[in-house]
Amino acid sequence: MISLLDKYVLKRFLFAYVMVVVVILTLFVIIDIPERIKKAKKSGCGRSLAVGTERCYHCNTQVEKTSSRCPRPTANEILVIHYSSNIPLIFYQMAPFLAVLGGMLAVSSLQQRNELIPMKVAGRSPLRIVMPILITTLFLGGVTWCIQEYFIPQFKYYVQKAGLLGKNRRQQPKAIPDRYGGVLLVDAYNTEEKVLFDLIYQRTDEDGHESYEVVASTGKWNEEKERWVLSRGARLDYDETGARKKLEGEGATDEDYVATSFDDDGYVLETSILPRDIFEAAQTLNSLSSQELREQQRRLPHDKQRMEVLLASRVAYPFAGLILMILGLPFVLDENGDTWKGVLLCMAICGCYYILTFVLLDLAKLNVFNAQVAAWAPNVFFLPIGGALMHWKGR
Repeated sequence: MISLLDKYVLKRFLFAYVMVVVVILTLFVIIDIPERIKKAKKSGCGRSLAVGTERCYHCNTQVEKTSSRCPRPTANEILVIHYSSNIPLIFYQMAPFLAVLGGMLAVSSLQQRNELIPMKVAGRSPLRIVMPILITTLFLGGVTWCIQEYFIPQFKYYVQKAGLLGKNRRQQPKAIPDRYGGVLLVDAYNTEEKVLFDLIYQRTDEDGHESYEVVASTGKWNEEKERWVLSRGARLDYDETGARKKLEGEGATDEDYVATSFDDDGYVLETSILPRDIFEAAQTLNSLSSQELREQQRRLPHDKQRMEVLLASRVAYPFAGLILMILGLPFVLDENGDTWKGVLLCMAICGCYYILTFVLLDLAKLNVFNAQVAAWAPNVFFLPIGGALMHWKGR
């Protein structure tokens, strides 16, 4: 059974934690919303149209013939979707810090009300006093993991369906390799209509020499062929040394190269890259679930190490709140000490924890460290330090 004192401490912590979460996220919205409103007004539409209109005359968006409204969301809908999809991600990234800040505020309030001394007189050690806070923080870590795995990825696809990724619904994905030794570079991608703009595809042979290059103005995904069909471009061929292949025959000069031009829907690109690969290449990997990361790792092995690091950190990160709580609470548990000085020391230690975490993860992405070692090293390093501090305060 939970004792009355445990319930009291837990109640104070939950109140402080909710207050911290609400204040921090509200500040984020207040700072972000002026600029976000401007962008939403520029890209929003949703206006009424005459039935049978093929394209909206306001934003040039394709419209179903039976529809009387532009499918592009209004400015208000864009704002709702933006914040409903981004606030969970912000919360996930700040979750350990929010928990620590809530714990410190709760213990500081107990300190200022002189409520810690009676608890200690009753025979409770500092560790036993804050045990409800530590257990709840561990539970919140599990909630954080669930938000990342099941909640955030769902909003990613909601945003994709709404066509709100980037100005004019265009993304700017990174260079995307395929299984055949090719690399696709795209200037922009329309997620709703599955259209590539200003693309270059380069294929290399087994020796690493460039085999051919395809340059096109646009490329549209063909569901029947399950391939990208390119328009208005050319294919440039290379020889076995990787140099541009020259034309041979009568009248050919040293400046004449082999090139095959094509017009609308004139070239089918042979590649393993799918629309979802391009969509996910334009996303931050934080918006993908672990299952999606493993699938990307299988399909695009060039990024294996970076995804391995992220997968390892997905398991270690939920424990960060507990580690930071054990590190920080001893500094505000001393009834004879300066509460604000303790808070500042706690923030400094939390900063050291985050710096070490980011440095190790970045080095692991460069293959300097093993992914699991880099993800778990800060927890393993700081846990005994926090335990020693807690024991020292309990003497």
